[in-house]
Amino acid sequence: MYRLARTISAILSPLLFIPLLLLFKLEETVSTSTQFATAISIIFGLGVLPGILGLTFLKLTHRVSDWDIPIRKERPAFNFWVLFCNVLLIVGLNWGSFYQLTRLAEIILVWFALFTLITFYWKISAHSAGVTLFSLIVFRSMPGFLLWGGLLIVSVGWARIYLGKHTLAQIVGGAILSSLIYIFATGLKLV
Repeated sequence: MYRLARTISAILSPLLFIPLLLLFKLEETVSTSTQFATAISIIFGLGVLPGILGLTFLKLTHRVSDWDIPIRKERPAFNFWVLFCNVLLIVGLNWGSFYQLTRLAEIILVWFALFTLITFYWKISAHSAGVTLFSLIVFRSMPGFLLWGGLLIVSVGWARIYLGKHTLAQIVGGAILSSLIYIFATGLKLV
């Protein structure tokens, strides 16, 4: 069971699901292979790669003890780096005229900024928050995804609790944060 929980936790990581969300929306918004290649370059060059390199640096310099950063006190350095990378991503996407992706990156920025603020006071699960945001936004485009999204959310919650990384309240807190951001974004017609 431990191996299964660890695998689910690794596969359903926010480091994977947030770029997947951008790629999902990318497929809906571009019409040429040149646009696709440009957007991929921007997403990976300004968002994903710097985020992974930042986390790797923090891990190698022992500023974080685990790739998942389960210790609340270790989160701010990485979170502020990710927020900075997200701002760069927004600038790059806007420069490339990928306005729908820019709006999505802005939603992700607000979501992660709120997550970071909450982290100063209480630990919530980035895994459950990330997979919930992903599931809700994909569900909006593909209503048949409801069952799969629910399964993803429950799976990641189980894995994080089983591994001792979070409590049920922290899992639910992450899901509620993402649900509120989604409701706000759909109310403003940003998604």
